[in-house]
Amino acid sequence: MFEKILGQEEAVRELREEMSRNRLNHAYLFEGPEGVGRCTLARAFAAVMLYGESATTDPDNHPDYLELPRDATSLRIRRFVEREGSSSETIEHTPVMPFLQLRPVVGERRICLIPDAERMEISAANTFLKTLEEPPGKSMILLTTSARDRMLPTIVSRCRRVRVCPLPENVIADELVRRGLADETHARDLALISEGSLGTAIQFASGEIIEHWNWIGEAMSRLTPAGAVSLAQGMIQRAASAGSNGLEKRRAAGHLLDLIALHVRKRLREGTDPRAAAKALSVLWRAGEQLSANVRMELVLNSAALDTIAVLRASA
Repeated sequence: MFEKILGQEEAVRELREEMSRNRLNHAYLFEGPEGVGRCTLARAFAAVMLYGESATTDPDNHPDYLELPRDATSLRIRRFVEREGSSSETIEHTPVMPFLQLRPVVGERRICLIPDAERMEISAANTFLKTLEEPPGKSMILLTTSARDRMLPTIVSRCRRVRVCPLPENVIADELVRRGLADETHARDLALISEGSLGTAIQFASGEIIEHWNWIGEAMSRLTPAGAVSLAQGMIQRAASAGSNGLEKRRAAGHLLDLIALHVRKRLREGTDPRAAAKALSVLWRAGEQLSANVRMELVLNSAALDTIAVLRASA
């Protein structure tokens, strides 16, 4: 299973080393940005623990494996404990703590995966803490998160943290081409836009993002007042035609600002003055805040385009 993991050689090496030395922890926290393979790596680890190093399938159907769904914005206490008076007819899921307390069906341990563990409500986290400290038997708990700062420190401190890093651009580009989602040229652009997230790159490949990216790049290649006006007008037109209501238009405007910020970061890697890049990013961040505060969209986009080009032009 580990052979299928893209771009996480260091994390895989660490896990394999712990397995070979039989120095396994009872709880692991796989942390990293969205779309870099946190859950994929955690599932592969679970599969190897349950099936052995030669595992070729996900552990989803293994009787000693439980994975909480990602279909809710929060994880409430009922996901972890069985409420008094409940029955199999009224429970829509298997609570974590009763599952871990049962004896393994096949092997020597039970494994539970909790994706996006930052969703745990305070009451759920506090209730689960005792189980996390001392899991029954040899059971193992795997958690993933892209927002460790939103988790209780007591939860984080009891886990062996595994860093799941942003993927190299070439890994993302090659995977997009392999899946037939983009040709080599577009795959490189999508890899750059996604900033290390394969999930984001796949999402962008099916939309208009790449067209917007190319258009913004062309507009920003002309660091002139006329180019700034063209960029501003183009953004206003694209945002205005993106939806039928104000919320959809503002969301589209925010995506365009994000793409400009990505172009600024690309310029920074190519040698743009760091102080100018930081100032331009500050302009774009402030524009995003203004959009959220319902400042008139046309005014925000116009100011953001003109100010960003002016900052970059002054340092050119």
